[in-house]
Amino acid sequence: MTARVESDEKNDTYAHLDETGRYRVKLDFSREDAEQGYNYLWIRQAKPYAGETYGWHTPLIDGTEVGIAFDGGDPDRPYIACAFHDSEHPDVVTRDNRSQNILRTAGQNELRMEDQRKSEHIALSTPFGATALNQGHIVDAEK
Repeated sequence: MTARVESDEKNDTYAHLDETGRYRVKLDFSREDAEQGYNYLWIRQAKPYAGETYGWHTPLIDGTEVGIAFDGGDPDRPYIACAFHDSEHPDVVTRDNRSQNILRTAGQNELRMEDQRKSEHIALSTPFGATALNQGHIVDAEK
Protein backbone atom coordinates (compact mmCIF):
# COMPACT_ATOMS: atom_id res chain seq x y z
CA MET A 1 0.00 0.00 0.00
CA THR A 2 1.12 3.57 -0.52
CA ALA A 3 1.55 6.45 1.90
CA ARG A 4 3.20 9.87 2.18
CA VAL A 5 5.98 10.77 4.59
CA GLU A 6 4.89 13.57 6.90
CA SER A 7 6.92 16.13 8.81
CA ASP A 8 5.61 18.23 11.65
CA GLU A 9 6.06 21.21 9.29
CA LYS A 10 4.55 21.13 5.78
CA ASN A 11 7.24 21.05 3.05
CA ASP A 12 10.01 20.77 5.64
CA THR A 13 13.51 20.91 4.14
CA TYR A 14 14.78 18.05 6.30
CA ALA A 15 13.48 14.65 7.33
CA HIS A 16 11.26 14.39 10.41
CA LEU A 17 12.77 11.44 12.32
CA ASP A 18 12.57 10.08 15.84
CA GLU A 19 15.61 9.14 17.94
CA THR A 20 15.92 5.76 16.15
CA GLY A 21 15.54 7.10 12.58
CA ARG A 22 11.87 6.19 12.07
CA TYR A 23 9.33 8.21 10.05
CA ARG A 24 5.70 9.19 10.37
CA VAL A 25 3.56 8.49 7.32
CA LYS A 26 -0.04 9.06 6.33
CA LEU A 27 -1.60 6.16 4.43
CA ASP A 28 -3.10 7.32 1.13
CA PHE A 29 -6.50 5.88 1.99
CA SER A 30 -6.57 7.49 5.45
CA ARG A 31 -9.41 9.95 6.00
CA GLU A 32 -8.12 10.99 9.42
CA ASP A 33 -7.43 14.67 9.73
CA ALA A 34 -4.86 14.69 12.51
CA GLU A 35 -2.37 17.46 13.20
CA GLN A 36 0.42 17.68 10.58
CA GLY A 37 3.05 15.02 11.29
CA TYR A 38 0.89 12.97 13.68
CA ASN A 39 -1.18 10.82 11.31
CA TYR A 40 0.40 7.44 11.99
CA LEU A 41 2.80 5.56 14.19
CA TRP A 42 6.53 5.91 13.77
CA ILE A 43 7.69 3.26 11.30
CA ARG A 44 11.07 1.99 10.13
CA GLN A 45 12.52 2.30 6.65
CA ALA A 46 14.10 -0.76 5.01
CA LYS A 47 17.61 0.06 3.82
CA PRO A 48 20.15 -1.65 1.55
CA TYR A 49 22.89 -1.64 4.21
CA ALA A 50 22.52 -1.66 7.99
CA GLY A 51 24.43 -2.78 11.05
CA GLU A 52 25.27 -1.91 14.62
CA THR A 53 27.77 0.86 13.83
CA TYR A 54 27.34 1.32 10.08
CA GLY A 55 24.61 1.79 7.50
CA TRP A 56 23.14 3.73 4.64
CA HIS A 57 20.31 6.20 5.20
CA THR A 58 19.14 8.68 2.58
CA PRO A 59 16.47 10.67 4.46
CA LEU A 60 12.93 10.95 3.13
CA ILE A 61 11.36 14.40 3.32
CA ASP A 62 7.78 15.61 3.68
CA GLY A 63 5.54 14.53 0.81
CA THR A 64 7.66 11.60 -0.40
CA GLU A 65 5.43 8.76 -1.64
CA VAL A 66 6.42 5.44 -0.08
CA GLY A 67 5.38 1.80 -0.30
CA ILE A 68 4.38 0.24 3.01
CA ALA A 69 4.88 -3.47 3.64
CA PHE A 70 4.35 -5.59 6.75
CA ASP A 71 7.00 -7.79 8.37
CA GLY A 72 5.75 -11.37 8.03
CA GLY A 73 2.39 -10.00 6.88
CA ASP A 74 1.74 -8.74 10.42
CA PRO A 75 -0.30 -5.47 10.27
CA ASP A 76 1.25 -4.47 13.60
CA ARG A 77 4.75 -4.46 12.04
CA PRO A 78 4.68 -1.96 9.14
CA TYR A 79 7.81 -0.63 7.47
CA ILE A 80 8.70 1.62 4.56
CA ALA A 81 9.75 -0.79 1.82
CA CYS A 82 10.56 1.75 -0.90
CA ALA A 83 10.12 5.32 -2.12
CA PHE A 84 8.42 6.27 -5.38
CA HIS A 85 8.78 9.06 -7.90
CA ASP A 86 5.53 10.57 -9.16
CA SER A 87 4.30 13.37 -11.42
CA GLU A 88 5.23 16.00 -8.82
CA HIS A 89 8.60 14.40 -8.02
CA PRO A 90 10.04 13.07 -11.33
CA ASP A 91 12.74 10.41 -11.46
CA VAL A 92 16.34 11.60 -11.81
CA VAL A 93 16.97 8.90 -14.44
CA THR A 94 14.68 8.65 -17.47
CA ARG A 95 14.87 7.60 -21.12
CA ASP A 96 16.92 10.73 -21.87
CA ASN A 97 19.78 9.85 -19.47
CA ARG A 98 19.36 6.09 -19.09
CA SER A 99 23.12 5.43 -19.13
CA GLN A 100 23.56 7.39 -15.89
CA ASN A 101 23.34 6.21 -12.29
CA ILE A 102 22.47 9.18 -10.08
CA LEU A 103 22.25 9.82 -6.36
CA ARG A 104 21.00 13.39 -5.82
CA THR A 105 20.02 14.76 -2.43
CA ALA A 106 17.27 17.28 -1.71
CA GLY A 107 20.06 19.86 -1.30
CA GLN A 108 21.23 19.06 -4.88
CA ASN A 109 24.48 17.34 -3.86
CA GLU A 110 25.05 14.74 -6.56
CA LEU A 111 27.00 11.59 -7.33
CA ARG A 112 26.63 10.72 -11.02
CA MET A 113 28.16 7.65 -12.63
CA GLU A 114 27.99 7.68 -16.42
CA ASP A 115 28.11 4.27 -18.10
CA GLN A 116 27.91 5.52 -21.72
CA ARG A 117 30.60 3.53 -23.57
CA LYS A 118 33.77 5.56 -24.28
CA SER A 119 32.45 8.39 -22.06
CA GLU A 120 32.48 6.60 -18.71
CA HIS A 121 33.02 8.92 -15.78
CA ILE A 122 32.10 9.69 -12.20
CA ALA A 123 31.13 13.21 -11.15
CA LEU A 124 30.67 14.38 -7.58
CA SER A 125 29.20 17.88 -7.28
CA THR A 126 27.69 20.28 -4.79
CA PRO A 127 25.87 23.58 -5.33
CA PHE A 128 27.88 25.26 -2.56
CA GLY A 129 30.56 27.11 -4.46
CA ALA A 130 29.44 25.24 -7.60
CA THR A 131 32.26 22.75 -7.03
CA ALA A 132 32.76 19.36 -8.65
CA LEU A 133 35.18 16.45 -8.80
CA ASN A 134 35.34 14.43 -12.02
CA GLN A 135 37.09 11.14 -12.75
CA GLY A 136 37.31 9.41 -16.12
CA HIS A 137 35.97 11.02 -19.30
CA ILE A 138 36.33 14.80 -19.09
CA VAL A 139 32.89 16.36 -18.77
CA ASP A 140 32.42 19.67 -20.62
CA ALA A 141 36.02 19.53 -21.91
CA GLU A 142 35.40 22.50 -24.21
CA LYS A 143 34.82 24.87 -21.24
